[in-house]
Amino acid sequence: MELKLPSSEQAVWGLRAMKTVAMVDGALSESEMHLMESVQRVFGTNHQLDQLQPITPTELARALPDKQIRRQLVNGL
Repeated sequence: MELKLPSSEQAVWGLRAMKTVAMVDGALSESEMHLMESVQRVFGTNHQLDQLQPITPTELARALPDKQIRRQLVNGL
């Protein structure tokens, strides 16, 4: 399967999902922050990570209807 790059908007939803998972223990560690910054470099985005809100599974499913993008995100999480 070929890697499908998400749009800028889809990348935001993915970053919110990453942050939601990373915050399960109550804090975003330095290594988790660095990982999310690396993801942003790959996708060419520059969002303020501290400003990203958590996302619910329902919101994420609605925002990412593309099954390949969803699968890639889940594999990345």
